[in-house]
Amino acid sequence: MACHSPRRQPVNAFSDPRIVEIFDWTEKRKEKALLTCLSDSYAHYRELACLGLATIQDTASCPHLIRLLDDPHQEARGGALYAIGQCGCTQGIYSLLDYLKNSALETRSPEVFQALAHVCPPFEDDRAYSSVQRDILLELANARLLTEKDFCEWGRAVCLLNRKGCDWRELHAAIPYHLQYAGPQSRIVLAYALSTAPYPWAAENEKYFMSWLKTERYDQVRIPLMKLLGQLDSEDAEKRLVAYAMLQPVHEPLAIAAVRALGSVSILHPDILLPLAGHPSDFVLEEFYRTLASRSRPVWDDSFVPPARRSIAAEAEMHKLRFLAGHDPSSNELLALLGNAKDTYDKVAVIRAMVVNQEFMPLLRDEYILPDRPSAIRSGATEALLEMHAAFASREDFIANYVLPLWRTHEPGVQTVLAAWIAAHPAEAARNEALLELMSATLKSLPLPLLLETYNEVAAALTACGIPTEKAPLAGYRATDWELIQSIPQNQEVEIETTKGVFTVALDVNLNPVSAAQFIRLVREGFYHGKYFHRVVPNFVIQAGCPKGDGTGGLNQMIRSEFFSHSYDTGALGLASAGKDTESCQWFVTHVPTYWLEGRYTQFGRVIRGMEVVQTIRMGDQIFSTREVSPTD
Repeated sequence: MACHSPRRQPVNAFSDPRIVEIFDWTEKRKEKALLTCLSDSYAHYRELACLGLATIQDTASCPHLIRLLDDPHQEARGGALYAIGQCGCTQGIYSLLDYLKNSALETRSPEVFQALAHVCPPFEDDRAYSSVQRDILLELANARLLTEKDFCEWGRAVCLLNRKGCDWRELHAAIPYHLQYAGPQSRIVLAYALSTAPYPWAAENEKYFMSWLKTERYDQVRIPLMKLLGQLDSEDAEKRLVAYAMLQPVHEPLAIAAVRALGSVSILHPDILLPLAGHPSDFVLEEFYRTLASRSRPVWDDSFVPPARRSIAAEAEMHKLRFLAGHDPSSNELLALLGNAKDTYDKVAVIRAMVVNQEFMPLLRDEYILPDRPSAIRSGATEALLEMHAAFASREDFIANYVLPLWRTHEPGVQTVLAAWIAAHPAEAARNEALLELMSATLKSLPLPLLLETYNEVAAALTACGIPTEKAPLAGYRATDWELIQSIPQNQEVEIETTKGVFTVALDVNLNPVSAAQFIRLVREGFYHGKYFHRVVPNFVIQAGCPKGDGTGGLNQMIRSEFFSHSYDTGALGLASAGKDTESCQWFVTHVPTYWLEGRYTQFGRVIRGMEVVQTIRMGDQIFSTREVSPTD
């Protein structure tokens, strides 16, 4: 016994060669091989094969997946239901309905709710519900929910149906009943289900809603309730929203949600809004000024001027609002602010505030889209110019005087922004042959897959102008490094040190091995050191990892999507992409639940420590270092 060495424990699931084989088939998109696994004797292999088919998303696999609804093991049934939904198997609708009707509550797989929502046809405003839609809605409205996962999956299904335009009152009427029995996580989901309904649910159920609002103490549930409160459109609602935004200690996601909801109140009273002008959070203050500026008649009072020493971005939004409200006819303050901004992303914030004055158009074109400017500034200035053109309807030839000179800078970020605008305004661009020739030449010269996002936008613009283009050839996939994958511990942790502090993510290598390995490889190479958070959308995501700093950069090798994990809750770690199977180096973390990302973006981990740091990160904050740390569990 003294000479016997203990057996080495596997660090993750990929010590099993069968699992390696299933994931390798998924990564190489070998659908036929995965279909053979659906009859495997081991339920876990059947489940993984189903999840692989969900990643491929080919409707041809649906008849085979439907047969698994009679599988004796719940994990295999759950995988099949998830895959049926992701593949959009409309021919399986009545098989799903039969499963929901006839399965026992104790053995029913909760994935059936989302599957039904995915396969339900979109709703149209000018048509009555079809018989298929009505059958689905009736079954969902009358479904009995037993477990916390039941409540979560059912709520996600309602969120998805809302995005398809479902305004069926009977379905939403079931939510207050379910809230009596829901746990903390499912309460969040159900609140989002009501806040995304395509009609003013709170206004129609004001008595119940106000009772719920008074008793709700969980901030994650309160966030979607702010949007519902704004639906009441009254002075009382305005006062309550301001009170929630000013709660101490400051909870920024809740405060931002409250400020945004003020945009729904038809008449705003400056005396009620005044406390917000002194909010301690610059991020909330920016959102406050942005919300006021978005209104057709901005509400403004001289007492709203913020205290000194605010962030550049907050000051820029304040000057923009003053200009819109007619209190500041001079442009000197914005020019001075731009001169004082030392940080690239602060300059971008000021440039985007300059859209209020068309006098800035030549300045932005001639000074801030030069080759020596950072990519983020050039892209931001281009976006501002396009917004100015739309706002002021300049009589000069915008294509000749602005679009053509900007396109000839050969900056991919600038071309990406311009191409998106051209695709939305093809009539104006199609008349200029020089521009069309430039765009066609650009499309042929772009290196792929390095500039895939630019290629896609330019191709879409040409197509909109009546010039057919070919789909980008998706070559350059990185070979799967199974040796690296097998060395990564399950729930491997990575510590990310930023300008605002440290947060830690745990990677789900067992379900997303290729994505986790890509991230680990870049972490070990120090790729993320010095990169910036180039995109921050409050109450949505923070995004980083772009080598160009404006969101259009990537690597010259891509990896394929992995949709094995599907729970985009608060703190989910996902990979950005330019479409399915185009993941590279950019990643994001969600501020709040973002259920609409599921099945569209790879989720390969989650924040396990430091979510409060994530919530404070702003555009332009920097990553100082990333390093692997030992898993805590």
